Amino acid sequence: MRSPLLSLALVLSAISTPAFADPHERVTFDPAQFATQKARIEEGLSSDQYKELARADRVAVHEALARIEQRLAGKLAMDELSEADRVAIFNDQELVNSILTNAAEDSRLVCRREKKVGSHFSTNICLTVAERRRLQERARDQIRGASRVVLPNEG
Repeated sequence: MRSPLLSLALVLSAISTPAFADPHERVTFDPAQFATQKARIEEGLSSDQYKELARADRVAVHEALARIEQRLAGKLAMDELSEADRVAIFNDQELVNSILTNAAEDSRLVCRREKKVGSHFSTNICLTVAERRRLQERARDQIRGASRVVLPNEG
């Protein structure tokens, strides 16, 4: 009889299997496919695919992939792993998937046609989601800073 934790891990692994329409690599529970997935993820990390990913998150992804690889070494199927190793692999898988999903969203390029002030010509302005967010935050901070300037009393 299967334990409840093992059944939960198997159900969650089936749910977390990547959809073919998803353009971003997701780590799955299949030991036979892990080496290929790891290589594609590392290739994506070294390219512009995840350019908005923070250094600490890059390190966390590499460490989680190394832990998964270590636990899967010499295994052909998940049945060969202990329940503790399965849970640890699942946790590392979810860590990698959440970091890469957030990074992929922040690295998505969004282009807008905008008119320059004083001109009728439009230009394309292309920025990542994270760059747009940083520009908005910087503008908001500048407005707050300008409103806090206290003018000396005239008198």
